[in-house]
Parts: sequence; C-alpha cells; structure tokens
Amino acid sequence: MHISSVTIYLFYIVRWNTLIIIIGWFTTFVDGHFIILFSHCVFMSKKKKTIIICTSPKGNSVSNYFFGLAETFHEKGYAVIVIVDKKKANTSISRNFTVLSWPSYRPTTFKDFVFFYKLCKRHKPIFTLGQFGATNFVLFISYMLSVPKRGVYWHTMLKQLRTDSKLSRLKFLLFKWRKQLLLKCCANVVLTNSKNTKKDLIKHFRITSKKIYVFNILIQDYFKDNNINYYENREQAIVFIGRLHKSKGHDLVLKQMQDLVKIYSDIKLYIIGNGPERHNLIELTKSLGLANNVIFTGAIPQTQTYEHLNRVFLHISASLEEAYGLVNIEALSAGTPIVATRVGGLQEILIEGINGFYFNPNEVESLLKTFRKLQKLNWQKFSANARQDFLHRFSLSRTNLHKHYLMLDKIINN
Repeated sequence: MHISSVTIYLFYIVRWNTLIIIIGWFTTFVDGHFIILFSHCVFMSKKKKTIIICTSPKGNSVSNYFFGLAETFHEKGYAVIVIVDKKKANTSISRNFTVLSWPSYRPTTFKDFVFFYKLCKRHKPIFTLGQFGATNFVLFISYMLSVPKRGVYWHTMLKQLRTDSKLSRLKFLLFKWRKQLLLKCCANVVLTNSKNTKKDLIKHFRITSKKIYVFNILIQDYFKDNNINYYENREQAIVFIGRLHKSKGHDLVLKQMQDLVKIYSDIKLYIIGNGPERHNLIELTKSLGLANNVIFTGAIPQTQTYEHLNRVFLHISASLEEAYGLVNIEALSAGTPIVATRVGGLQEILIEGINGFYFNPNEVESLLKTFRKLQKLNWQKFSANARQDFLHRFSLSRTNLHKHYLMLDKIINN
C-alpha cells in the first residue's frame, strides 16, 4: 500500500501580559488524515518598557501623587524606577517597583550626574520625569542619551518664583534663561498643575503649547476613614492655611476681619503656618483689636490641619497669585466650602455658588458679604458639593489615577 505523507508546522503566537507564548503543532498528513505528532509551547519574555520618575520622599501630597502614578504604571506592566532626595529617603517603601535615592543631599553634584547617566544607560527608559532640584540633570542627561520622552513637572508660576527667590535681579534672569533653554531644547513633555501655569509657561518661557499638559495633583482622602462634621458640630470660625508671606494676603484678610467682628463678635480666624511675616501679622492683629479673635497656630502636623478644616465654617485663600492651591483641595475633602481670590489655578478649583465663593480682599466688606451669603444659603448643601467635587476631581483614588495613567500613557507612546 502506497502511503504519502506531508509534515505541516502550525504556529500560534499569543501575547499574555509581558510574555509571548509560541504554540506549535507538528502534524503529518497521511492518506487524507491529520495525525498530531507533537505540540509544545515556548515562552519568551517580552522586555518591559521602563519609566523613571524623580520626586521627593513619600509623605507629602505631591510625592504621594507621583508614587500613586508609579504604582499604577507598574500594575499596567511597566518597569518603574522612582528616585527621591537623599534627605529622609526610604528606599524600602515599595515592593512593586524600584525606589532609589540620589547620592547627594540635592542632585547637583558630579556624583549625581554619573549616577543618573549610568541608570539611564542600563535601563534605557522610554520616559523620564524630573521636578524640583532634579529637573536640570534629568532633562540634560535624557536629551544626551536620546530618551524618547523627556519630561518635567512644573509647579510654580514665574511671579511666585521671583517673589520666593533670594537671587539678585541679574542672577534671577540667568536662572530664568537657563530654565527656558532646558525646557525648550531638552524637554518634549511638560506636565503642570493648572491651565494658568500652562499659560504662564507659554508667556514667560516661550514654550510651545502642544508639549504642555495639565495634570492636577491628586491628594489622599484623609476622611475616607474619618467622619466629617455637620453644620451643627462646626465652630463659627474661618481657617487660613499657608506660608506667612506677603504674597498670600494675610494682612488683607485681617483687615476684612474687622467688619466680620463688628457683626459676629465671637468669630475666630485660625491662621496655620509659619513664615517671614509672622511677627508683622501678629502686630497687625493687635493694632486692629483682633487679638481675641485671631489664633496663630504656627506650623502643625497634617492630621491637625485636617482636624481644623473639619471643625470650621469655611476655608479662606487670599493669594495675590497662585499656581494651584492644594490647601483648597484639602478643604474640599473635609466638606468645607472655600472662599478665595479669583487668581491663577484657584479658578480651576473653586466653582462659584457650588463649592464656595470668590471675594475681593481690596473691596470693603467683601468677606462679610460672602460670609452672610453662606449663612443665608444651605451651608450643608455647599459642604456636600465640596466633598463630592473632591472625590470626583481631586481624590487620589484608583479611578482618578487610572484616568491620569491613560492620559500619560498616551503621551509617552505617541
């Protein structure tokens, strides 16, 4: 009997997570019948894409956000390296991705340059993100090594940088020129916290709009496991949280408090924070006759800050300029309505008539009118709106982190 046979090789390639599975069937065609002789699977590891994020040690709102992003990218199959400042660095805080620290207290030395250069050469990241003191090295070395996406997170508007700077006018101009050169030539991704900061970058640093993306900082929900007080359990008081600096407008609020005290003699204003204006503000408080109504707490732990927010009637912000204003988001998380000046990134947080009101610190009785408005309206509704707005837009939840991941993943791989 004549038998003709033909051996056929069939392969299926299947991607599963970070593995490529090759499944092969060896079959023989014998007189019109297929006979499977052998089958096998070959598992081939698929190299993960690597990203490097530079931030401060975990424990504050900004670094918690970037650690949250790192965790999300890791869950989606990326290899993630986080580099933090040497100061108080804890490199054992994550079992899911690598956490390293810079060799120096601040990443400005030759050791730091070599450290980051070698790290990039070894891991070949597709995206690097620098911020604060790490910006210069991260952008320059990433550009040298042709990292596909070279990013920076920009937190502050130019006017605030100038206000906070101790540099002479000439040195500050040189500082600005150097940052502008790095942003224009080395960065192809600029993330920032608000639309107003984006406009500021375009105006003062001449950065093209198409490479700037707004990523609002998300913050942890302290009240996820803590009760939020209702109106009847709140104190007739206002809280003002922030650095005691001229740019924050504390003096303007103190002058507005005079009008409030005339009508509401027992009202309190808690001023939380420290800064160069502390002595001047205490003296101004005395001269205005507000010593019994204004309490300076100094700098206090974050948990105590939230406790203050949870027991007062409203939170106030009177900044002359503000890139974003995280303390206002913290107030929303406590269900505390906010009253603020109509400047900068505050306009992307406060929704007039929903979670608070704007006021003009230079207008007579502006704060008094706003306070009365909140009392006449349904404060509890404003409180509920504030809380829901926080959960929807600003909470460091898995849902919101996933939204940010999708946006950033698209930018990185575009």
